Amino acid sequence: MSYIRSKEVVWERIDGGALLTRPSSDRAWRLDSLAATVWSLCGGKGGFERAVKAVLRATGMDRASAQATCERLCSQLAARGLMQCAGTPVAIAARSGVDFARFTEIRLHGKGGRRPTPRGNSGPG
Repeated sequence: MSYIRSKEVVWERIDGGALLTRPSSDRAWRLDSLAATVWSLCGGKGGFERAVKAVLRATGMDRASAQATCERLCSQLAARGLMQCAGTPVAIAARSGVDFARFTEIRLHGKGGRRPTPRGNSGPG
């Protein structure tokens, strides 16, 4: 199993995490520090394996749990079109306990709303 970042996604490291967006979308995704590490390492060949090793180092969990954490995060990001799966997806077993590598979806703007003028909302003059 391997995952790679979508080329359509624009991202930047912010405050230890990362902010992801697609120019064609009205949404952005805020990744915590561990999720940002996994994201940043999944940029090319062998990246998923490097991400698993980084999760191992950062959390101290066993290899199977670290791999499941990476697969869960990557599959959730792939479901939103932010990553692509190279290979056959495997069923990810549900795990109880604390979730690592979290992200939050953010709506950038509402539909149908009036856009402010360059002067702002101060009115004429």
